[in-house]
Amino acid sequence: MIRAITTTEDPPRASPPLLFMVAELVLVSAIPFVGWRGFDALLDSRAGTFVEGPGPAEPGWEAFVDSSPVSLVVEVDRSIVTGAVLITQPEADRAGGAVILIPGDLTIDGTGLSEMTPDQVATSLSGALHLAIGTVDVVDRSRWSEVLAGRSWVVNNPDPVPGELALADAEAADEAPEIEDGSPALVEVGEVVLEGEVIAAYVGRPATGATFESLMVRRSLWWSTLLADPPSTDTTLGVLVNALASGPIVLEEMPTIVDETGRHLDELAVDALIAETVPFPAGAEPGDRVRVRVLVRSPDIDVSAAARDLGRLGYEVVRIGNAPMFDDGPTSVIAPLGMDDARIADLVASVGADSLQVDETDVDSGVVTVLIGT
Repeated sequence: MIRAITTTEDPPRASPPLLFMVAELVLVSAIPFVGWRGFDALLDSRAGTFVEGPGPAEPGWEAFVDSSPVSLVVEVDRSIVTGAVLITQPEADRAGGAVILIPGDLTIDGTGLSEMTPDQVATSLSGALHLAIGTVDVVDRSRWSEVLAGRSWVVNNPDPVPGELALADAEAADEAPEIEDGSPALVEVGEVVLEGEVIAAYVGRPATGATFESLMVRRSLWWSTLLADPPSTDTTLGVLVNALASGPIVLEEMPTIVDETGRHLDELAVDALIAETVPFPAGAEPGDRVRVRVLVRSPDIDVSAAARDLGRLGYEVVRIGNAPMFDDGPTSVIAPLGMDDARIADLVASVGADSLQVDETDVDSGVVTVLIGT
């Protein structure tokens, strides 16, 4: 989403007799002002007038760029985290997105997700992915019932889900739950009806001798079923699922690798997946990602495409616009003082810049300007 940058300088101090007149004029002049929404629509049209500043076809125009929305669903069964789901959207007001399933036995900094609290899961994943996460929804048995609003779904279940008795027997024997010994399964194999009260167990309890990884089949089945026929509900997760379901959806598993110490994120594959599903990423912490301001040196250059290219490369695009003057100059990079040399060198190489300048007057913005030229 693009938001206009407006002038913030303080006006000259008005004398008391003029104060009301000035305020009235400001209010009247603000009536035509409309914020521009929709990245492509905004940049493709290049039409309209800003009350305070140049329009998008003129030199000097700039606008803020909102990062792509990222949400997290933490799945909980019997007070234990059994998995997580990262949900990304291209923009806040666009349908569709990506649903990325994360196994509960994923280890981050030596600790498995199933050993963490939901808050710790959100913090750990955000840090490991270098990605700001907006909303976090913790879904247990009661929360699933609320989200699903009394609805039920029919699925062809591939393996049995242990019931409470089987789990209790297994915990007493310190072994995997056996449900073939007469202990009733919570969900049988075959065509079954799933309701809110069983979903936490359905996506969180492995079958006999199985692992969290094996749950991916069941979890994928459930989430694809839910997205194909979302419930009518005004809960945060319900609204999000409906927004996803109204557009193109990508359902993926988070790439991981397993070694003698456990399951870990496959960093290269994860970076590729985030680049594919999060057009405009934002870092979880300052310095996670290089923040860039993208300006074009000619109205014939597509600033939308340039910004998206940088977003796909993992850069945090915070502003777009036109250079102060249009010309036929080459691509160049202007970095604030004190930026990491290696990261700036990577950026220069990524955009094919002909030159690099350091703005010694900029010591605290943390934003690198990329002038896209011909």
